[in-house]
Amino acid sequence: MEPGLNATLANLDTGRPEDNVAAIKSAVINYLREADSSISFEVTDYFNHTFSPDMVIKWSGSPADTRRVFIKTDTRASSLREDLDWLVGEGPLVLPLTEVVGSLGGNDPSGGLDGESRRKGVIITSPDALESLHDGAAQVPVGRVLSQAVVRGGRGVLSASDARGVSSVVVAGYRGAQRGEATSTAAAIESVERLVELPEAVNVTRLLQAVWLGSGASAIDFPGATGVSISDLSAETLQFLLDLDDVDDQDFWARVASNVELSKLEQLVAAPESERFQQLVWSSLENLRGRSFIVTDDDNPFLSSEELRWYAREGYLGLQARNFRAGFTTGSAYLLDSVGQERQLDGLSIRSLLDRLGAAEQGFSELRFIASSGAALTFRPANPTTASGDAFLEELTDPLENNAIVVSVTIPVDNREIISDLTSGRAQGRTGTKFYLPEVLESALPILQPLTAAQLNTLLSRRSGPSPT
Repeated sequence: MEPGLNATLANLDTGRPEDNVAAIKSAVINYLREADSSISFEVTDYFNHTFSPDMVIKWSGSPADTRRVFIKTDTRASSLREDLDWLVGEGPLVLPLTEVVGSLGGNDPSGGLDGESRRKGVIITSPDALESLHDGAAQVPVGRVLSQAVVRGGRGVLSASDARGVSSVVVAGYRGAQRGEATSTAAAIESVERLVELPEAVNVTRLLQAVWLGSGASAIDFPGATGVSISDLSAETLQFLLDLDDVDDQDFWARVASNVELSKLEQLVAAPESERFQQLVWSSLENLRGRSFIVTDDDNPFLSSEELRWYAREGYLGLQARNFRAGFTTGSAYLLDSVGQERQLDGLSIRSLLDRLGAAEQGFSELRFIASSGAALTFRPANPTTASGDAFLEELTDPLENNAIVVSVTIPVDNREIISDLTSGRAQGRTGTKFYLPEVLESALPILQPLTAAQLNTLLSRRSGPSPT
């Protein structure tokens, strides 16, 4: 790890204390980042202070997801025990610069330091312990979740030897869960729940449960907490599962997908080559609701003309085909700017639009035209369900074909509407209404982008989602 804390301490400049503090804080940040790469840091002007933290770590973008970090130069157990009386608020992370004698096994020669810090939700641990934890975490994916959980919710005194012991137990538990073996799995869960506050410990338990179910073992026989549901997997844990080499059971991904929402998928990083991600999205499709949709031009020669592949990155769920990309998000439309270059089109001729509506078997509730004179025209059929065969529109087709371009089409879905902008390739509900992804794929996508018969059949055959509320 660079720069190492021991090397930093050995090379302090006695004439520049402010530089020494900055160097120590930088080394500590490196250790914490190794244990949990997803955290961010807010460094303060304080150092070795009793009740003002040296830094605050944050995660998940929520103000509630924070933990204060106190660096301590006096590492005597008696001194640290006194510091516990001054610490206020949610249990912080106390980081002595050298090892503190302590034990997770009940033998506490530190004068009650372990028990008192555990009671207050405070973790007292050294950089050496964090490094040992990281080394153990590197062995299996569940170790990465453990390392993260300790930084965010650890409690008690965690020495380097304790960290190695806990990591060893959790690694054995993970491998036991792969075989559906209860004893080692239960030992791992018990060890984690002793070391980590429950909300963070549950993330480890969920991942062990997911691996347990992926092995084909019965959910009833899982030795963890009965209140933990596989459908409650966090986005981070879901990402770990996608990265595993040993969970490829399609039924497993169907179980995971039963309650997965778009807001969780759009936090992931998944390539279109990931078969398990394809299984996950197709299985969860009926649950996915969002606000904004876009289609952009693209060239993906490695895909056949019939293929549709899901991927996730940068805050959206993507769909990749040979000649286009599509993006869907729960957030603002600007989140889709990274999908691809936004289309800059004049619109569609009325005949081209009617052909696309007919191929997708879609009616419409409104068409907006721009005439060659620049005037804006709006057409609303009397019966949207049969709009593509509207007799009056058929009479207008020839003059409209030569004198106007369709710039948007509105398609009714139940008692709401999806508006597709034919000039930009974007679609959304009126007044920001949320839609299920299958509805958008069936209505807006074939209008914004010509699809092959095989692609359209794939989308329609997957359309089995619930009615929106």
